[in-house]
Amino acid sequence: MTRTSRAARRLGALTTVTMASGLFAAGIASAGPSSAAWANDTYSVCSASCLFDGGASGGVIWGNRTSTVQGSVWSYFGNPTTVHFDAFAGSTKVDSETRTTSSAGLSYNFTIGNPDLPGGVDRIRVQVCTTHADGARACGDQFNMIRD
Repeated sequence: MTRTSRAARRLGALTTVTMASGLFAAGIASAGPSSAAWANDTYSVCSASCLFDGGASGGVIWGNRTSTVQGSVWSYFGNPTTVHFDAFAGSTKVDSETRTTSSAGLSYNFTIGNPDLPGGVDRIRVQVCTTHADGARACGDQFNMIRD
């Protein structure tokens, strides 16, 4: 059995700590750049009636300050159908987008949010409304997606 003096053990521990500190300072042992990742969300919503009006479906890719919304909106009988997107940071609405079609389908892919807002959006509300020939507007329930 080899015996090591207390001073030698202390020197060895100090050398290990010093080397590790140097590696972290140089960035060699770091985990890389800090990045947050959130699960993507999907939605499928209708105006007042999924059978007779219109709807929208798609997904949200959450980002740090802005998010990407992609999907499609459709109208069954040629009446204008609009999907509304509202982006929130807490309870504050920071951005809105709409897409409208009177046909079988319209694809979309856009960014929503505020690139200058630290923390970014944490909720996107989706609602679909169809305007009938008589001018009556039929809207479905609002659907909220939460960044988590």
